[in-house]
Amino acid sequence: MTEDLKYLPEEYLARMSDLLGDEYEAFLASYSGKRTYGLRINPLKVDLDNSEKIKAMFSQPGCEIDPEDRVTWCDEGYYYNEDSCPGRSPYHEAGAYYIQEPSAMAVTPLLDPMPGERICDLCAAPGGKTTHIAGRMRGRGVLVANEYVPDRARILSQNVERMGITNCIVTSMHPKDLSTYFMGYFDKVCVDAPCSGEGMFRKDHDACSEWSTDNVTMCADRQLEILDAASDMTASGGIIVYSTCTFERTEDEDVINAFLRSHPEWFLKSTERIWPHSSRGEGHFMAELIKEGLSEKRARNEDLRNKNRQLYNEVSRFLHTELGFDIPDNRILVENKDHIYMLPAGVNEQMFRGIRMIRPGLELVTRHKDRFEPAHAFAMSLRPDEVQNTCDLSYDEAVRYLIGETVSVNDNMCNTTGRSWALMSINGVSLGWGKRVGDTVKNHYPKGLRRDTGIKI
Repeated sequence: MTEDLKYLPEEYLARMSDLLGDEYEAFLASYSGKRTYGLRINPLKVDLDNSEKIKAMFSQPGCEIDPEDRVTWCDEGYYYNEDSCPGRSPYHEAGAYYIQEPSAMAVTPLLDPMPGERICDLCAAPGGKTTHIAGRMRGRGVLVANEYVPDRARILSQNVERMGITNCIVTSMHPKDLSTYFMGYFDKVCVDAPCSGEGMFRKDHDACSEWSTDNVTMCADRQLEILDAASDMTASGGIIVYSTCTFERTEDEDVINAFLRSHPEWFLKSTERIWPHSSRGEGHFMAELIKEGLSEKRARNEDLRNKNRQLYNEVSRFLHTELGFDIPDNRILVENKDHIYMLPAGVNEQMFRGIRMIRPGLELVTRHKDRFEPAHAFAMSLRPDEVQNTCDLSYDEAVRYLIGETVSVNDNMCNTTGRSWALMSINGVSLGWGKRVGDTVKNHYPKGLRRDTGIKI
């Protein structure tokens, strides 16, 4: 072993040698190679077949990416090199794409989310799989994204907001506790389980210091507990996709085999591994499990009427008058501390009584004494053709908008007059709200999100 690989634990290397046999040397050599970088286009904001818009995003300052360098196992995925900084682009803040390790992009295609399904991402932070699943659901169906650790759940919620997701409920519960509310409810459950993280060793040397055989065993025990909860939550005929970013059989094949032994109603359809020495990715393990029985959906509550019709009428009138947006009549609105949310279609607030929620759906407006203001999350969920007043910014103007500056406008770029709310966007991708006053737009981008991208303009 070369001197630059001394950071790898000896016991870990011995286990990998036993596992890989003749491939071990090639695997070891991969640690001397460059790590992989990737991002995933968000189809809720950018059509995947809009090659011109994608090329425009990939040719901006600090972001230069080859639009032909695709991730083969993910239609939305692209590679970029370590010199690119797509996280500093206004398109990133607009939720046009999500930065994600390429091998992690293989999980959602295996889950195969479809519009209208009920899906749970059970270990969801920071949001890579959740946002990928949501993109394929196209805003239809119910997506519950759960993260047990509250601080990580808030990061998850922020990413759900940035990506413009309308049908996602973010919860923060232990999987076992959450399962008691959703017995047999979901068509599909994603379990991207906490693991020993061996697939991250090449990009994060500090992760090696936390590795031990005891930690591997502890992770395996926790993974089985999470799978038990996932089983309870899945309807007959439903699917669990289990994944880790570790190479350990103890946490991968052995966990799946132990689960199958204790759950005879499940069978294994397939397993798959991505190895860093044979694919352009850091490494991932995936297993697709099927629950026996005819596919079914179990309704939690058929009473989907708005309990507070006055709230619905007030918000509906404001959004129609100010933005030209109409809320579907069958959607439920709930208010929490002056924040008013629209629940996913087919969901009633009674279904979530007792659940610790970070985000109960799409925030539409916030209440300020005797008036409403449209919420930032609502702006991020919209396309310009869904509202009456829009203002499309150049790249340079978008950078200044994200800092919090007032933007100078004209009628060619901004179709609103007076003090009407306008949806601010870059190349048709929504960024937030503004209010036009003469030849300027007052900036309503949230102060907590404002930042200097560091890109010179």
